[in-house]
Amino acid sequence: MRYETATIIKRKSGKFAKNPCNYCGDGVIGGSETCEPSESSATICSRETGSYYGQTQTYIWNFESSSWPTWISATVSSWGLNSTYKYSGSYSYCSTNVGEASSSATMTLNVTAKAAGNVTFYIYGTSEKSYDYLTIYQGGSQVWTSKGADYDSWTPLSFPVSAGTTAFQFTYSKDSSVDTGLDRYCVDYLSAPSVFVPYTSRTTSPSTKTCNSDCTLGSGTCYSGWCGDGTTQSAYEVCDSGSSNSNSWASSASSKHCNSNCTGWAPYCGDGVVNGSEPCEIGQTKTEKGGECDSSWTSTYYYKTPYTCNSSCQWVAGTTYCDN
Repeated sequence: MRYETATIIKRKSGKFAKNPCNYCGDGVIGGSETCEPSESSATICSRETGSYYGQTQTYIWNFESSSWPTWISATVSSWGLNSTYKYSGSYSYCSTNVGEASSSATMTLNVTAKAAGNVTFYIYGTSEKSYDYLTIYQGGSQVWTSKGADYDSWTPLSFPVSAGTTAFQFTYSKDSSVDTGLDRYCVDYLSAPSVFVPYTSRTTSPSTKTCNSDCTLGSGTCYSGWCGDGTTQSAYEVCDSGSSNSNSWASSASSKHCNSNCTGWAPYCGDGVVNGSEPCEIGQTKTEKGGECDSSWTSTYYYKTPYTCNSSCQWVAGTTYCDN
C-alpha cells in the first residue's frame, strides 16, 4: 500500500490535524491509481470504454421441420425433409429431383445473424460428379461447388458474414443423362452467430469488475448495459422496460411492458392474441343463441345476442334480436 507525505495544518480552532495528500484506500483516485477498492463495479466500469454487452452465442437449426425459425426465411423448390440422411436429429433437407433429367432443385435460405461471424452447415451427397452437382451461392456469388467430387460423409462448410441478413442459395443441377450415386445433396445443422442477454435475474448492473487492494484493476467483467437497465440495446434487444420487465399480462397497449429477457413484448390487451385474463381480443365478434322466440310451420326462431370485444378486451353485448 502506498502513502505520501502528510503535512500538519492548524485548524481555526487552534487544534492541529494530519492532512494526507493521497494514498491507496482514501476513496479518491490519484497518482498512478486506476481505481479505489471501495468503488462499486458500476463506478469502476463507468470509466472503461468499449462494448462488453452480453455473451455471444449461436443460433442452431437442424432442419427438424418445415416451419423455419424466426432468423431464417426460405424459398424452396424441389427440396424437402429427409429422414434417411441426417447429420443431427431426425431429419435433414435434401434435393428431391432424383432421376429427373435436365432439372434443378433450388433452396434459398435468408439467414439473419445478430453479430459478425460465420454461418456454418453440413452437406452430404453423391452424384455423377462432373455433370450433376451442388452449387452454393452467398449473396448471389458462387462460393462452393461439389463438381468433380463426392461428399459421402457429412462435410462442414463455413462462410463469414456480417451482422444482418445474408442469402444462401443451394442449387442441385442435373444434365440430360446418367444418374449415379445418391443423385441428391442434403444440408443439415446450420448455425449462425447470435447475441443473447443473459442477465434477466439481475436487478442492478451485472458488471463484476473489482479493484485490487493496491488500487489496480482486478478480475471481473464490465458490461455497457443489461436487460433491465431501461435502455433498449437495439443490436441485442427488442425492448427494455427496466424494472417493469415481466412476462405478466398488461391490460392495454399503453401499459404494455417488455418480457423478462428483452426478446419481445409481454402479452397485452390489443396484441391480437387472447391471453392472460382477457376473454377476447379487440375487434373480435360473436353471437350467442338463446331460447325460442317464435316459430312457424317451417322454422323455429331463437333469441340471438351479438357481442363485440371492446378496447379493454371485454365482451360487450349488443341488441338481442329474434332470428332463425
